[in-house]
Amino acid sequence: MAAAGRRKRLHAVTQRRVSSPVAAFRQRVSVGPNEGRHIVSRGKDMKKGFVIGFGQDMAASVAAAREAGLDGVELMYLEPTMATFADVADRKRILEESGLELAAVGLWRVGFGDPAESGHADVIKAGLDFAAELGASCFYTGTGEPASNDKVGVLAECYPEWEQRAADAGMDLAVYLGHAGSYLFSEVALAETVARIPSIGLKLDPSGIIRNLRAEPLYVLSKFGGNLAHFHVKGLLRLADRELEPPPGLDGLPWAPMFGILHEHGYDGWVMAEPHSPLWCRPDHWALYAKLTFQCLGPYMA
Repeated sequence: MAAAGRRKRLHAVTQRRVSSPVAAFRQRVSVGPNEGRHIVSRGKDMKKGFVIGFGQDMAASVAAAREAGLDGVELMYLEPTMATFADVADRKRILEESGLELAAVGLWRVGFGDPAESGHADVIKAGLDFAAELGASCFYTGTGEPASNDKVGVLAECYPEWEQRAADAGMDLAVYLGHAGSYLFSEVALAETVARIPSIGLKLDPSGIIRNLRAEPLYVLSKFGGNLAHFHVKGLLRLADRELEPPPGLDGLPWAPMFGILHEHGYDGWVMAEPHSPLWCRPDHWALYAKLTFQCLGPYMA
């Protein structure tokens, strides 16, 4: 995304800080005619990226992304600590030499609403600074798992400050669903969270919606796609006796209507290929996975 375009959207985030929640919601979205559907207008095309999985070699992953003709990569960290971000100079050098963008940095098994004694807030701050230094477009982590009967309330209390931090650093902010570090394991929890925090950004992937939210991705994307800030794609093919995870478009998921829904919402962010099986997670298969993914999905992204 062009820097000017990102600054324009982030200025809107900053302006929302002084608005009421309802005004903030109306600034961010326009409500369409179909059951509260809202459409976000950002004014750019979707970009193609590759997720560098937990522990994967960054240089090899970047090489695969370049071979596949992609626009960028994403860094993910499982249970990060303060020491996780000490290699920022090396990461920055690899990106600059490759000419690729950094789509996002994701921190897993930590979250915004975690108890203070966990120390996760300091780790998230360090991770956000790390992402900003590398020029990431998006930063995401978990909602947290607060020890409260009102988990959404805990997140609603702290999220605006995190959103402002990300905006000041030139990044979108999002939360992931359906894994440790997040309380979002149901559509009910997701609906309540979006209702009470209308500006919240979501990192979504269709197979994760099926497996972890136990929901239908077409419905979830239709209902919550106005809050989509970052999009992962990985294939899922459910057979009678097992599951396979081929590249998206070679699987059993309804990618054409899903992208139709994304266009209805005006989504124009990153689409990240994420290998997710023993075969496709092999380094010698990364470039082929990315090529096949976007040969299938690329026509829907125009």
